[in-house]
Amino acid sequence: MIRFFKKTKVDDTRRLIAAKQLLETPMFLELVETLENRYFEAWYNSKQEDKELREKTFIQLQTIRELKDYLQNIIKHDKLKN
Repeated sequence: MIRFFKKTKVDDTRRLIAAKQLLETPMFLELVETLENRYFEAWYNSKQEDKELREKTFIQLQTIRELKDYLQNIIKHDKLKN
């Protein structure tokens, strides 16, 4: 990722607060769970010959998990610093 500004302690604090708020927001958690379930069901119920659909839904599942991991890592990194 290209950064166009110098990252400061304030930026880290804002990121931490935003990550915590997202992970504690019921609507966000509902969205993540709904998408995970939808993508898993599509993958699980796909026909054997529908390789393209399975690959697409697998990537979608991975993307949702990466999003959650990214937010959780912001929080984890802060805990390790302190």
